[in-house]
Amino acid sequence: MKFDIDWKQVTVIAIAIILFLLALSRFGWIILFINSIIALLLLKILSWLGVKIRVDMITLLIVVLAGIPGLLILMLLALTGIAFTEKKK
Repeated sequence: MKFDIDWKQVTVIAIAIILFLLALSRFGWIILFINSIIALLLLKILSWLGVKIRVDMITLLIVVLAGIPGLLILMLLALTGIAFTEKKK
């Protein structure tokens, strides 16, 4: 199994984990669970709308941990072409 991870993605994952721990201490589990579910649904809606965000274990981990702010970061990085873009076929 080959992992295709670069330092930009590792940095975003580290930021997502830090944001998750801060949000957990402030809001609690229930709010974070609802935030993660909404972010996963928005990720699916964005793919239907044509935003090309690569969906793999890394992006799902970011969306589940960071929720809507993590999804916004992924969307920004994918739209600018910095990271998490879908490879062209």
